[in-house]
Amino acid sequence: MKTGELYRHERNEAIIAMALDGVPPGVIEGRLGISRNVIYATLRAARQAGRDIPIFTTSGQLPGPYVHEERPKRGARPATHRGSGLHVVIPHDALFRLRSPAIARGMTSKELARDIITRVVDDDLVDAVLDDGDTL
Repeated sequence: MKTGELYRHERNEAIIAMALDGVPPGVIEGRLGISRNVIYATLRAARQAGRDIPIFTTSGQLPGPYVHEERPKRGARPATHRGSGLHVVIPHDALFRLRSPAIARGMTSKELARDIITRVVDDDLVDAVLDDGDTL
């Protein structure tokens, strides 16, 4: 590995570690002296690689959970698009609390969250989990 690549790897891991600790990109920029564009690109690449990186609002705050529809990639047909559905953004602290049970099962926090949601729906356990008395 070249020196520049080693530096870039260490820099990226520092950015990711700070984001995992809830430090917003603007603060990371000030602490590390790295442009915000590089920080956002690093975090985006880490998310695409499957890392559980929180998403920050423009004010630097961690947003609440939100859902957006997944868009098929160009050229993909929605009916055959593998993994089509919704992306659910789970608060970082909830994913963090899922890490130990996920590791015990040999999976990531995201995989465990997806498995929990699927099982709750498939086994018709929404009312039992929410315990709110409402039925579907």
